[in-house]
Amino acid sequence: MDATWKELARKRGIVICDALGTRIIVDDIFSWAPTFDDFIKYLICQLEVCMSQNLSLSLKKCLFCPERIEFVGHDVCEDGNRPAQSKHELLKTWPTFQVARDVASFLGFLNFYSKYIPCFEQRVAPLRPLASLEMEQSVSNLMKEEQLAARQDMITAVLSDPCVGRFNPKKRSYLMMDASKLGYGYNLCQPNDDPASIAAMEREMARGECEFLKKVLSSCLEPVASGLARPAAEKFICIPI
Repeated sequence: MDATWKELARKRGIVICDALGTRIIVDDIFSWAPTFDDFIKYLICQLEVCMSQNLSLSLKKCLFCPERIEFVGHDVCEDGNRPAQSKHELLKTWPTFQVARDVASFLGFLNFYSKYIPCFEQRVAPLRPLASLEMEQSVSNLMKEEQLAARQDMITAVLSDPCVGRFNPKKRSYLMMDASKLGYGYNLCQPNDDPASIAAMEREMARGECEFLKKVLSSCLEPVASGLARPAAEKFICIPI
């Protein structure tokens, strides 16, 4: 279906590119465009195709041009993607761990949002041994201060509404990575758009790129992709690509 309305859009002179397109997962349709005019033209093509194929869309489930919208567990915003706010109440009321299965369920939920949480595996490390026990084994007496702190740290991390920016092919990328016999990790970062970050980068780059890379100005770089296999070191080397 996606290819059908895109073909109709092309016939009408609409340029299909990274800035305009559609993502369909099962029966969820998410479309985006760089301008409101492009969005309306593209939407008309989609609706005409749906009408020609006798497909109906539920109006009460549709949202048009919201500032923030949930799509398959993530909130899509103008500045990037964030964990879905609809999950906040679930986290706030997450029950106390009673058995190992409870810990495994908690970590399974967090894994879905791990790309938003820096050094994720290091931070959940105190909980991993509990999740590896027999599923019905009690963990109540194993929840010490370290495990309780790790649990609360993860809840706070997701509730803080972290944002992962979108990749911009026009910006230079910096790959931050580290590996050891225990695991590996990476962060693909690009400069922030705010004036202070740009000015700071220009000052450091004027002294030489190597000097800038040594400092790895985290305040001037935002992640656009990340991955971590447990566990990896917290310090990364940074290389321009």
